[in-house]
Order: sequence, then structure tokens, then C-alpha cells
Amino acid sequence: MKSLTSALLLSLLTAAAAAQGPKNVEAYSRIHHHKDGTRTESRKHGNGNEIHELTYSKENILTYKRIFLTDSKGRTRRGYILDGKQNPLGSIEFGYDSTTDQLLEERLFNKEGKLIRRLFYPGALKDPRFAKRFVAFNYDPNNPNAKPVQSQENLRPTRPVESSQDEFEPGVPIGRGAPAANQPAPAAPATPAAPASPTRRSFLPKRQP
Repeated sequence: MKSLTSALLLSLLTAAAAAQGPKNVEAYSRIHHHKDGTRTESRKHGNGNEIHELTYSKENILTYKRIFLTDSKGRTRRGYILDGKQNPLGSIEFGYDSTTDQLLEERLFNKEGKLIRRLFYPGALKDPRFAKRFVAFNYDPNNPNAKPVQSQENLRPTRPVESSQDEFEPGVPIGRGAPAANQPAPAAPATPAAPASPTRRSFLPKRQP
């Protein structure tokens, strides 16, 4: 009986010590308030590879949900965008330099899994015009042979939210593809390999919680 009591006490002390030990630094829960009155709640559980973001309007209505998947290095590799009713809107893929791990580009797909935009980060392209700014090219999802067209809109990346922003845009693929006028895209970086034409991607993995 004494041995059993000692074993139980040792077990309880070990559990208490573990509970007071260092927490997993990869787990977090954050709220980012944007100046346009919206807010984004972001969370990551322990060593899991998913980042969940919920964006609410000024009226506290859920408008968008984004799920990002990370790899073993913690790099964001893919994202999925849904509306407030969990309807798929589009998806994102992230490309990195194989040597430096620098984030080079984002590829946006509509809800049918067709490529509609490639967003290149500053310095990703050899063209000196784009050395210090983002540049994007739209694709026509219904015309695989059409040349990509440079976007003239104000560009923002769609990676996970890291801080409060003046005006938050969740990067919802609008699906309209390339405009009527065509402008050839500059040479893409050697890595990762770029698709020659719009490609199809499966939209969602297994149903997310």
C-alpha cells in the first residue's frame, strides 16, 4: 500500500512539473483590429500545421474564413478561402526559393481550382522594374491559351495576418481572370517552376474543423 501511494505521489508530481514547464511556442491565439473597423482572429494549435483565421465585419458578422497549411519548416505552403457560410471561394499556393527559403510568389485559384493570378514578391523577378515592389499577372481561367495580363490594382499579399492593417483584404480570388488587353509577363524565377498555362488544383483537403 505504501509503495502504491509513493508511486501515485510521484506520478502527480511529474504531471505537475510538466504542466509548469515551457509551453509550445508555436501555439498562439491573436486578434488583429484593422482601421476599417474589421478584425481578424488567428489561431494555431501546438505543433499542428494549420493556421485558422476568422475575419469579422464592423457589425461582428463572420465574413471570411482562411485556413493555411504549413510544412515541417513552418513555412506557409497552401491556403483556402471560404465565406462566412463556409462556401469555398478560392485557394492559394506559396512558392519559395529552394536555397534561401525566401517567399517568391503566391498563386491564386478560383473555386473551380483554375489559376487566375500569380503574385510575385519584390525581388522575385529578374526585371529591375519589379525589384522593390509586388507585381501580379492575371490569367483567364476559361482560356488556357491566353497570355497573362499585368494587374494594375493595388497589390497586397494573401499570406497569414501578422499585424493590424489599415484596410484588410483577405485576398479572395474574384475569378474574373485576365482583362481584355494582353501584356506578356516577364520571365518567372527559376525556382519554383512556374506553370506555362493556367492549371487546375483540387480545392479543399479533408473537411476542416
